[in-house]
Amino acid sequence: MKTNHFSVVIIAVSLLLSGLLLLPGCERTEQGISQMPNLDEITFDTSDSGLMYSILESGEGESPDPENLIVAHYSGWLTDGRLFDKSYGLEPIRFRLGMGRVIPGWEEAIAMMTPGEHRLLVIPPELAYGDQSRENIPANSTLVFYVHLISVSDMPNTNDLDMFITPSGLNIFEYSPVPGQNTPQQGDTLHMVVKGWLFNGDLIYDSWEQEPNHIYTSIYGVTRQIEGWVEGVATMTPHSGRLLVIPPELGYGGRTTGPIPANSTLVYDIQLIQIGGEAPEIERATITNSTPASDLGSILE
Repeated sequence: MKTNHFSVVIIAVSLLLSGLLLLPGCERTEQGISQMPNLDEITFDTSDSGLMYSILESGEGESPDPENLIVAHYSGWLTDGRLFDKSYGLEPIRFRLGMGRVIPGWEEAIAMMTPGEHRLLVIPPELAYGDQSRENIPANSTLVFYVHLISVSDMPNTNDLDMFITPSGLNIFEYSPVPGQNTPQQGDTLHMVVKGWLFNGDLIYDSWEQEPNHIYTSIYGVTRQIEGWVEGVATMTPHSGRLLVIPPELGYGGRTTGPIPANSTLVYDIQLIQIGGEAPEIERATITNSTPASDLGSILE
């Protein structure tokens, strides 16, 4: 990737004190950094797209692939130094790379990072929200982010996920929650990417491999589905992802159905891409590649 140095800069000296990297004009703690650094005192590289970035602390391992689950902390400022959002002090953001859950500048930057890495990003409007305004973000804003890539994984680590058991006995693991009220209603067309396993790890369904456009489409409340599926999907919002562990009494019970033996516990990874309209085009699979059953066994025993 072609890079250019950012104008004339004062050499930024990275100091390690007690394992904490200091930036000009601010202090870094477990809660992130205290304020936006002085950008004139930091050396940036610029990608072909216009994304500016500076590696503050290197990570280890491989950069993520588009289908990977990303866990990261961040702080975001306008260029005048006003903080508009942060995850520090809250939960880190979790999302699947390549699903459009984050702005293009984030997609590009995260794809270059390695686990444990800290970067400072300067994202031009065309890689952020463009001429659209958001809460606390005016239209045509250049955004500054401090990002710590915590982890990259092929699938959710259920020990780090929000898990709850419904009164019916359905286990729901949230790995990519999206707040909102736009949940499925009777008769809605749902477009989803889905992968399912028996609890022993045998694959039973993969929409990416088995559907012509990689998407499983159903009519909520009309297409016949097992009880656990209907309950698990009912509270999802577009672009959210969750793992469902469905006990036999909410699945097929004592019936054998295709590759599913009687009295089977089922595991489904579901990402709700869109509610309503025609099935969207997606570039690649964003579903996990292997069963999480080994992680879930202690919970379900």
